[in-house]
Amino acid sequence: MGEVAQVQQGEEVLMPRRACRPCSRDFTEKEAHRLARRVGIDLTRTPLADVVAGLNEEREHGDITCCDGRLTALIVKAHLNERPDYYGERKD
Repeated sequence: MGEVAQVQQGEEVLMPRRACRPCSRDFTEKEAHRLARRVGIDLTRTPLADVVAGLNEEREHGDITCCDGRLTALIVKAHLNERPDYYGERKD
C-alpha cells in the first residue's frame, strides 16, 4: 500500500496514485446502513435515503477514494456535519 508521510503545515506531498476500479454501481440501502453505522452517521437524525443519495453522489470522488465505501461515507458524514439537509434538499 502507500507510505505514510509526516509533513509540517504548508508542505505539499505528492503520493503515488494507485489504480482504482471504476465506481460503476449504486450503493444499496443495506450498504448505506452498514457504512453509516461504521463511520458514525446518526441515523436517528439523518434519513437513510439521504445517506444513500450522498454515497451515490460522492462516487464522483472515486479517483481519490478508489470507490472505498468507508472513505466515501466519511465524505458524506463531513457534508452532513456542515449541513444536515445537504442531500435531502438536492433535487437536481
